[in-house]
Amino acid sequence: MFSKKQKTSSTNAANKTANRIAASFVRRQRMLADRLSKFAGRFNRRQQMIALTAFCLLFGSYCLYLICHSIY
Repeated sequence: MFSKKQKTSSTNAANKTANRIAASFVRRQRMLADRLSKFAGRFNRRQQMIALTAFCLLFGSYCLYLICHSIY
């Protein structure tokens, strides 16, 4: 009456395709991470801190502008 359904070959094919797509995304993500790490490695600690501070100030002030602009 309540028997389990058998897995079909279409489910297996879909899983294989999904795994291939996921592996492709992970591979590209790893390549991008390696490239960004290599780029960031060229800067010393002080330069990285200055860049991080500038980034936070820039986008923090932009978010504050958007909040103030939406209120008034």
